Amino acid sequence: MKLFIFLTLFSISLFSVEAFIGAEDLQSKIGSDKLVILDVGSHNVYHKSHIPTATHVHMQQWCKLVDDHYEMQDVHHLVKLVRQLGITNDSHVVLYDHNSPDGLLNASYIALALHRLGHTKLSILNGGYDEWLYEYKGVQTVVKGKRSNFTAHPERDLIVDGKYVQAHIDKIPMLDARVSKYYFGTYKSSGVYRLEHIKGAVSTYWKNSFLSDNTLAEIEILQAIYLQGLKLDPDDEILLYGLDGYQASMNWYILSRVFKFKNLRVYDASMQEWGNSDRAQMVSYAWESPK
Repeated sequence: MKLFIFLTLFSISLFSVEAFIGAEDLQSKIGSDKLVILDVGSHNVYHKSHIPTATHVHMQQWCKLVDDHYEMQDVHHLVKLVRQLGITNDSHVVLYDHNSPDGLLNASYIALALHRLGHTKLSILNGGYDEWLYEYKGVQTVVKGKRSNFTAHPERDLIVDGKYVQAHIDKIPMLDARVSKYYFGTYKSSGVYRLEHIKGAVSTYWKNSFLSDNTLAEIEILQAIYLQGLKLDPDDEILLYGLDGYQASMNWYILSRVFKFKNLRVYDASMQEWGNSDRAQMVSYAWESPK
């Protein structure tokens, strides 16, 4: 009954959701003082062609090297970056990539970083730059953002570490965003030496939420995956991880921005940390794990 009520309320508000904005809708907003468009693709591709008024951002600006993996920058660094980009507390930030294989993850990870600061007026361009270019022409003008006085209201429990994960195994739902062959332990994830997944986690490959052209799947498919299939409750505390925080960020984006789940946790270091620790609790379906 609770799921039925949630689906009913969700369907009523569906058309007001801008988690994934269409090319036509974005075009109509270009020129607005409150619109900030961020191009999260490569620097070279951005300079060849990009959406008018878009500012290029490097992924390296949002993360830092910790041991042998990357994690999100601290709040102080992120606030400084956001101000340099001219993002205000009232800005509507639209992110897009040039349809590279994992470009969507760049967009969802930066959205995660912005949400961590308390900024929730966020959209990803549905279908990426190819979708926009199909209707409109690209430009070659480099845009420089103006500094802002953005004030952060950090969501302190959004990003969690390995100790948090260990303390919540078998207590809360955990979603593994990797391809199923890595989850089941039949192949090794890149840079991860253990053929396993975190104990109690379920396989939820992030790309299952998208069609082959990188546009968002129909809402019925998303509901079938996250609500009916995984039986997730919008009030549940849910932990998300993948090979890295990038992969985890897309499952977070779908649950948070599309379905309005409020109690989500992202294990930013993900398998690049957990899967390289002999002490971490893991399970493999390929063979019985000695751990």
